[in-house]
Amino acid sequence: MTPFSALLRSLERRSLKTKLLAGFALLLTVPMALGLVSLRSTYLLNRDTQRIFGEYVQGYGHIGHANQSRTAIGRLLRQIVLAPTSNRAERRADLEREMVQLAEQLVEARNHLIRPELAAELRGVERQAGRYLLLVRRTLTLADRQPQGRSPAAVDSLADADFDFDTVTDALDTGFRRILELSEAAAGTASANATRLYDHTQRLIFALVAGGLGLGAMATSLIARSISGPEDRLQRAVEGLAAGDLDLQLPGRDYPNEIGALTRAVEVLRRGARQMETQRWLKTHQVAIAGQLQGCDSFPDLARGFFAAVAPILGVAHGDF
Repeated sequence: MTPFSALLRSLERRSLKTKLLAGFALLLTVPMALGLVSLRSTYLLNRDTQRIFGEYVQGYGHIGHANQSRTAIGRLLRQIVLAPTSNRAERRADLEREMVQLAEQLVEARNHLIRPELAAELRGVERQAGRYLLLVRRTLTLADRQPQGRSPAAVDSLADADFDFDTVTDALDTGFRRILELSEAAAGTASANATRLYDHTQRLIFALVAGGLGLGAMATSLIARSISGPEDRLQRAVEGLAAGDLDLQLPGRDYPNEIGALTRAVEVLRRGARQMETQRWLKTHQVAIAGQLQGCDSFPDLARGFFAAVAPILGVAHGDF
């Protein structure tokens, strides 16, 4: 017996309620699987989106603002040192605000740029930014010594090798550019991963739908055959009983389900019909024997008539002496 036949025979013994529940449960597995796949893909896509936004977009934005503040600091410092005017105090306030802004943006960027390569680049930028702000404050100190005019010492500090403004500025610019390049590359990789996840989810959903349709068709066919098979066998048996074959064996009498109960009920009817057929047979032959014996006038005629009537019924031979 093949596994399919064994499964079919096992299903035939189950009740109709059990078969229907098994079919519904099997069909429900497909939408449940689709729901779980959709939930997982939604979670992963949301995680990647939050990661792209938090780590790359926001980190990218903080680095961009820090770079803008660094540029503004350089411009304001040159204006204060090279072109002292009546609004020097206002420029000095703007410069202090941009210096605070630069430090704050680097701190905020630290909370988002958590990838090892980005964090390492950021630490280098923070060191260079610290050196840069220190040089700015030293230059401001020199400029403050002559509040009403240009300070030659402050002017010289902008190009002084000891202050090394150009080297620190170039290092900062390089660090900012490197972080932005790494962030763009990482964001591109994360976006590509999200696209691959989406494509994989789509293929998985299509496979589940196709598999669910195939599984549903197979389950429907199997359950339908497990119901129609015993019914057809029982129908043929009942038709045989109706045709007068009272000795046939009814299939499915041992099934613990509705078909088994119906078959056992038909078996009761078969036995009753068998008993009635037996009684009819007895009465028919009893009447025939009695009619034949009534015409006998002597005991030998009675014996010959009795054996002549009974011998064909019992299938035995007899002779006259």
